[in-house]
Amino acid sequence: MYLIFGNEVIDSSQIAENIERGSHFKVVTDLTKSTKREDMAAFLIWIDEAALELSDEAKDSEEKVDLLMKACDEIGGKLKGVMPEYSRHRFFAFRYDEAKAGVEAVVVIAGRDAKSQKLEDVLKRLLRQL
Repeated sequence: MYLIFGNEVIDSSQIAENIERGSHFKVVTDLTKSTKREDMAAFLIWIDEAALELSDEAKDSEEKVDLLMKACDEIGGKLKGVMPEYSRHRFFAFRYDEAKAGVEAVVVIAGRDAKSQKLEDVLKRLLRQL
């Protein structure tokens, strides 16, 4: 699906490639059609636990998961460098998979003129669907 960012028209698959090339995240699913909006893209992404560089300060598994989620959110907040120039995004790490040893997250991307509340609403809707 094609989206408009400033004066550029970018395919959502190109954004997915940028995420994979410019970060440790792997795109699992393109959720752009699930946003039900023509001005937003969304992706289900995954990052390996080893890429999160977690120190060994966690005492139990629950604390370890909390630290992994926080580390993933920090890295996700820095995705601005791989996003289209005139865009804004919201990121949310929502699931730790112990078997795969990684964290799943959702990222929603829209043009800079999109309101923050719309990004939040789409993110919440996608999380309910997953």
